[in-house]
Amino acid sequence: MLPPFHIHGAIRVEYRVRTRTLQQSIGAIESEQQCAGGTGALCALSLARLGARVRLSGNALGDDSHGRFLKSQLRTAGIETDLELQAGVVTPYAILLRADEGQTQTLLSPQARELVLPPVQMQRDARTFDFSLQMKSLEWQEKHQGCDALLDALRSVLLAWLEVARPDEGFDEHQAQIGRWLDEYDRSGVFPF
Repeated sequence: MLPPFHIHGAIRVEYRVRTRTLQQSIGAIESEQQCAGGTGALCALSLARLGARVRLSGNALGDDSHGRFLKSQLRTAGIETDLELQAGVVTPYAILLRADEGQTQTLLSPQARELVLPPVQMQRDARTFDFSLQMKSLEWQEKHQGCDALLDALRSVLLAWLEVARPDEGFDEHQAQIGRWLDEYDRSGVFPF
């Protein structure tokens, strides 16, 4: 039996919008999607989709439409969490713009931009990943909440899953599989598993 995973990281709603270009002042929305996002939620969801037992901890969720959406998404995916909806808290969200030519832009709500994760006691018998954010400069936030930081976090948790789920495969095979998964995710915004 595989060990459980404990992910501690940002949890937010993401609105993913695809357009042809970001170079013009007015453009057309080609597609849009509302989904659970943030490094913590996306890493937990990817592991759960692969069949891992996952516990997720992170920032507070508000008793608002975004918070209720996130609780529902996490519950449906079978992710364990103690997160409760809190009155007076506004759930973080972001708008992710992706152009057909490959450009991306992430717009963070004030709550997402100023996100600070509370300390947490990590589960002892689990593979643990702590993606804690501390409020720093906007440049620091952009570096740690952007697409590249997310792909690095996903690479870490997927490698850990492959190491325990497929121990007979070698490191190079694991890296190749992760590369295929992340290329597909980066291209389409959808996990290929």
